[in-house]
Amino acid sequence: MTLGPNILVILTEDLTPHSKTYGDPLSPMKSIDVIAENALVFENAYCVAPVCAPSRFSMITGIEPASCSPAHSHAADGVLPEGMRLLTHPLKDLGYYCTNYSKADYNFKANMPELWDDFSMESHWRNRAEGQPFFAFFNFTQTHESSLHGTEYSVVKPDQIEVPPYLPDTPDIREDFARAYTGMAKSEEMIAKLLAELEEDGLTDSTVIVQISDHGGSTPRSKRYLYDTGNKVPLMIKFPGATEQKRISTAVTLIDFAPTIIEIAGGVKPATMTGSSVLGLAHDDADRMVFTGRDRMDENYDLIRTARTSQYLYIRNYFPHRPLLQQQAYAWQAKGYQSWETEYLAGRTNALQSRYFEPKPVEEFYDNYADPHQINNLIDSPEHQERIQKHRDGLNRRTLEIFDNGFIPEGGKAAGLVNSRNPEIYPLARVLEMANKAIEINVANLALFIGALKDENEVVRFWAAQGLLYLAEKAAPAIDAVIAGLADESPHVRIVLAESAAMLGERGKALATYRQLIDASLPYEVLIRLAKSMVYLKQLPNELLEDCKQMHQKLRDPGMATSGYFNAYSAFNYLIFRMEGTYKPDSPVFDMDLFVERMRKSNPAIFASMQQGRK
Repeated sequence: MTLGPNILVILTEDLTPHSKTYGDPLSPMKSIDVIAENALVFENAYCVAPVCAPSRFSMITGIEPASCSPAHSHAADGVLPEGMRLLTHPLKDLGYYCTNYSKADYNFKANMPELWDDFSMESHWRNRAEGQPFFAFFNFTQTHESSLHGTEYSVVKPDQIEVPPYLPDTPDIREDFARAYTGMAKSEEMIAKLLAELEEDGLTDSTVIVQISDHGGSTPRSKRYLYDTGNKVPLMIKFPGATEQKRISTAVTLIDFAPTIIEIAGGVKPATMTGSSVLGLAHDDADRMVFTGRDRMDENYDLIRTARTSQYLYIRNYFPHRPLLQQQAYAWQAKGYQSWETEYLAGRTNALQSRYFEPKPVEEFYDNYADPHQINNLIDSPEHQERIQKHRDGLNRRTLEIFDNGFIPEGGKAAGLVNSRNPEIYPLARVLEMANKAIEINVANLALFIGALKDENEVVRFWAAQGLLYLAEKAAPAIDAVIAGLADESPHVRIVLAESAAMLGERGKALATYRQLIDASLPYEVLIRLAKSMVYLKQLPNELLEDCKQMHQKLRDPGMATSGYFNAYSAFNYLIFRMEGTYKPDSPVFDMDLFVERMRKSNPAIFASMQQGRK
C-alpha cells in the first residue's frame, strides 16, 4: 500500500479571515501568512452554519446539519444511522494515526475512541507508530468568543480599529475588536510552536497543512449571523513542495472539508457525504453556488437560508417577524453587544445600526465585491432580478435535495436523517410551498392558511399558523380558526396561534394557552419557543409572571442538567427581566455559575477546551 502524506489541520476558533494574506494589516498571525506563501488560498470559503456545533457536524460527517435535525441547532444531539462512515473512517482504513487536540462538539453523541486514536489535550503526531502517516487535528481556542469577556487588549489598541458602519462607534465596541486581536496573538504563539515541532521532526516536507476556522468571528454581527463576518472562514491548503501561492475565488463551504481531506489521503469519500473535494476546482467559477443556514442559536429560534456565489449573497428570512439581534444570553456577556443595544435603546443609532433590532426583510441580496459589509440590500434592484431569481431557484432546489429539517418544529417526529426522508411523515414539497407562501405576507393566502390549519401534518399546520401570524391584524377574518387551533395537539402550533390570538384581541384565550404550556414536563424545545413567543407580545403577559418564575426555578433542577434546558432557563430569565421592567443590556441573563456546573458535568471535554481557551 502506498502511504499518503501526513495531514496537519490547524483550526482557529471563531475567526473570520484575519491574516495579512486575507487583507488585514493589523493581524499578528504571522505563521498563517508563512503557510499561505505556497498554499492554495480560498478567498470565498464559508461555514455551513455560523456557530460551532452545527459547523463541526458538517466537517466530521460531510453532510448538511439541516438534513439531520436537531444537528442544525446549537446545541443539540443529532442521531446518525448506525455504521455511518465519517471523516476519519477512510483515513484509518488507509493506516492513518488520527488525533484530535482536543475538541469535538459535533452535535451528535460521537464514539470518540472509534473516531480518534487519541482525543485529548496530550494528543500529538509524535505518539504514532514509526513510519505511520498521521492526520492531526489541532483546535486552538484562544480566539473563541469567550476571549471577549475579559478585559485584556494589548496587541492592537482600540483607537486603531476601523469600526464597521453597521456598528455604533463606542469605546466598548472598539475594545471588543482589540480583545479579539489579543486572542489572535495568543493563537499565533500556539501555531508557531506547532510548526516549529513539525520542522524539528523533519516532517515539514512530507506534510499537507490545512488552516481553517469553524465559523466567523465573535465581534458584534459576526458569529451566529450569515453575513461574511459570521459565515466566511479562512481556508488554505499547503502541499509539500509547493513553490507559489494560488488564490481561488470559487465559493466553497466546510461541507467540502471531509471529502477534501479524504482525497488528500488517497481515499474515497463515503457515499453519504454530500460535499465535494475542493481540489481541482476552477480557480474562478463565478457560478458555483453554495448554501448556508441559521437555525436555533441557544435560546433563540430562527430560520434563515442563504444561497451564495463568490460575488453575491442571497438571504431568505423565514421568521421575518423576529429581529436578527434577539438578546442572546451568552453573546451579551461581551461589552460590544451590550453597548450596541444600549445605543439603540437610547435612540443614538442611525437607521443602518438600528435595523438589526427590528423585524427582518423577507429577502436580502448583496454584491459582496461592491459592498463588503453587506449593508446595501439590492433585493428590489431591477438590474439584479434575473440573478436574484437564479439564487431563489437554487435555494429551493437545495432545500429539497437535502431534505431540509429546519422547517420542522424542533423535536417533531418528522425530524432526523431517516424520518425526514419519508414523505408520509415529512411532505417537504408541500411544507416548502406553505412556508414560502407564509413569507409572502399576502392576505390573498388567508384562505389557504385557514384550510391548512386542519391538515393532518404538524409541519404544514405550523407553517399555516406562521402565515397567519405574519399577516398580523390582516388575519382578523381567521380569528375563529385561530381560536379553534389553540386546541391543536402540537404545542408548537398552539404557541404560534396564541401569539396571533393576542394580536387579534383575544388576549385572555392566548394567556390561557400560554399558562397551560408553562409546564416543566414539556420538552425544552417547547419551553424555549414559549418563552420567546411571550417576550414578543405587544403587551407583555405580566399576569403570568409568577408562573414564569416558578418555571424558571424548576429549570435549575439537577434533573434538567442539559444544554437544552439551560437554554430554556436563559429564555425565561430574559422574559422575567422584561416582565419586571428591570432589563438592561448588561443584565445577567446568562447564569455563568449554573452554566459552568452543567458544562463540567455533561460535557467535560468541551469544558476543558474552553478553560484552555481562557489561558
